Amino acid sequence: MVHRYPTACKAFYMKQDPTRPDVALCVDYAGAGKVTGEIIGGGQREDDMKPCCTKITSTGYRWRRSNGT
Repeated sequence: MVHRYPTACKAFYMKQDPTRPDVALCVDYAGAGKVTGEIIGGGQREDDMKPCCTKITSTGYRWRRSNGT
């Protein structure tokens, strides 16, 4: 099992570890031998809109919320 990937290689909606902001709260179960690569994975999604907005804006994407702002 691999957990706490660097936030730089995870999606913007993955929650950062509060004690280590450089890693995301996620886990992958990887196979070895005949079955290689990720078998199953998961992670905690960001539940606060502000960090999500900041991350999206920092990528250069243009977007708008469903309420029109």
